[in-house]
Parts: sequence; C-alpha cells; structure tokens
Amino acid sequence: MGGAGGEVAIVGSDDGTASLWRFISSIACNLPLRPRLRFGGHRGQRISAVAVNSSMNLCATVSSFRCCIFNITNGTLLRSIAPPNSVSDATGIQDSKILCETRFVDSNSICITSSGFVVLVCESKFWSKDSSFLRNIITLQLFTLEGVYIGSKALETWRGVPHKISSTYDGRAVMVCSGRGVSFHLVSTIKPLYFIDEWQIGGDEEDIISAHDIDFGPSPSRPGMYQSFWCWYDTGYQYLSAVASHWHMRIMNFL
Repeated sequence: MGGAGGEVAIVGSDDGTASLWRFISSIACNLPLRPRLRFGGHRGQRISAVAVNSSMNLCATVSSFRCCIFNITNGTLLRSIAPPNSVSDATGIQDSKILCETRFVDSNSICITSSGFVVLVCESKFWSKDSSFLRNIITLQLFTLEGVYIGSKALETWRGVPHKISSTYDGRAVMVCSGRGVSFHLVSTIKPLYFIDEWQIGGDEEDIISAHDIDFGPSPSRPGMYQSFWCWYDTGYQYLSAVASHWHMRIMNFL
C-alpha cells in the first residue's frame, strides 16, 4: 500500500507474528529498510491473512480464531476480533439440534475499508448430535473497526473460498474474487454484505475457473467512467474493460 514517503508492506508468519516494512520510493534508492514494527497477539497460531490501510494508519492480521487490528504508527494493538460464536450469527441458521464450529479461513481474504469496516471470511462446519459431519458453509463477515459484529453473507458452494477481497475507492462496497469471477457486496449496517452484482466467467462447467486478483485503472476514484481492469484467473491475467457505472449506481440505490 502506498503511503507518505514510500510503500508499506506487511508480512505474516507461521510463528504467529507479523512485520511491517516501509520501502523507500526514489530514483536513487529503492531498497527495503529493516522491519519497522513487529506484531503479535495470536498466541503462536499461524497467520493466514494480512491487510494494511495506510490512509487510516491501520493494519490487520488473521489466524484461525483471531483477527488483530494494529496502529501502524506505534504498533499498538487496538482491537481483537473473534469469529461469531453462535450458529445464527455465523450462518443465519437457527437449529438447536446441530453443533457448529466457526473459524477464519486459511486464505488471504481480509479487507479494511475506508468507511471503517473490516470484511473477513469464515468457515462453519456442522455436526449432528452423534458427531456425524453434515456440511460446511463459507461466509463473508462484516465487523466495525471497534469489533462490533454487523452481519454475514453465506456464499454459494461453487464459489469456494475467496482468494482476495478488495474495497472500492469510497469504501461502500467490496469486490470478492472467488470461483467463476468477482462478486460485489454492499458495505452497510442496514444491508450488510448485500449482493449487488457480479462479473462471472464460465458457466456450469465441471472445472470452475477462479478469480484470484483484481485491479482497476487508470483512476479507481472515478467509477462512473469506462474502466479498464486486470483480473487474475486460474488461466492467467486477462485485460478487460467494463462499465463500472453499472454497479456503482446499484450501490447508490441502496444507500
């Protein structure tokens, strides 16, 4: 992520720690400095996802049962978020006859929006009372930066585990890269993670092509114009062009 005086990068490790690096951006020097800050808070659990938002001076690290939010100025741990601890909160299912365990997925799928929210991905596994495995559900989870749980959105099974979550420039929606393309979801306390639109590739083929990354240009701050974007699929990068105003208007209709 770009920041004042250079580029900021955060690296998560298997030992449950993370380090923040700042790279000097100049013609004369483009060498990394030593890690500026080191973060803990995961009690030795492997970090599976990291995110940094330099404009808000925040970064986040995620392990199986904890998401930690830090201040990148001084390294202070601001908040620790746990996965939803009830079946109804995690998935929307209300059934007292089943057992459920919810954890954050092992994927670099986390997003800190400029509007002050954190979007995470959870996997809920269900068992019957006699310990027979029933099914698992992948969900998007929305929290405030204060750790307040807002809501969830269950994903279709064919989407699989999301590979990346990116925020729009204004923080009103997130783009989720997963099976068959990219889906757009509203960031709102009224309609949390409401499905807005999707850019889908492929159909009902047996081999599902997944989207792994997405990047807009030349100006992500002007979604009302024709936009070009790169999207990384299983088959490689594809350079595409789309009318971003289509889903931008949909976002505006729900605000």
